[in-house]
Amino acid sequence: MIFSLLLFAGAAVQSFLWLLLLRFQPTIFREHGPMENFQVACLLSAAILWGISLNRIANSGSRILVWAIILLHFNFFFLEFDVRPFDVWWLTFLFKGIFRNSVLALSWLCILLAFARHAKSTWNVFLQWIATRSGKVMMIAGIFWALGFLVDKSKPFPMADHSYMAEELLETNATFLMVISAISFRR
Repeated sequence: MIFSLLLFAGAAVQSFLWLLLLRFQPTIFREHGPMENFQVACLLSAAILWGISLNRIANSGSRILVWAIILLHFNFFFLEFDVRPFDVWWLTFLFKGIFRNSVLALSWLCILLAFARHAKSTWNVFLQWIATRSGKVMMIAGIFWALGFLVDKSKPFPMADHSYMAEELLETNATFLMVISAISFRR
C-alpha cells in the first residue's frame, strides 16, 4: 500500500513539475525537447538496470524474460529518439528505417526462438514476475504508453499543442514507471 502511494505521488509530482515547467518553457514537448530527452534518459537507464540484473540470473527462463524487457526498452528508445533533425546520414541509417527495423526484428526473432526452446520456464517466470511490484509497475507503464498512443493518433484536444503535451506527459510517466520497475526488480 505504501509503495502504491509513493508510486502515485512520484508520478503526480513529476507530472506537476512538467506542467509547471510548461509555464516557463511553452515548447517543452517539442521534438528533442526536455520531455523527450527525459524519456530517452529513462529508457536507457532502465535498460541498463535490467542489463545489470542479468549478472545474477542463472535460470534460462528468467534470462529470456529480462532480455525481452531490455529489447522492449530499446524499441521505445528508437521510437522516441529521432535522429533525422541532426541530418547525419549514418545516424539516420542506423537509427531509422530498414536497418533499425531489421535489427529489431532479428532481435525479437532471437528472443522468440529462445522462448520457444524454454517456453514453459519462461512463461512461469513471466507469470511470477507480473505478480511482483516490478511487473505491476511495468503493466501500469504499458497503460500510459497505450494512452499516449491513443492521444497521439486521435488528437482529442482542440488545440494541437494540448494533444502533444498530453501525449508527452503520458509518455514521461510511462518511462518514469519503467525505471521504477527496473529498480524494483533489482531489489
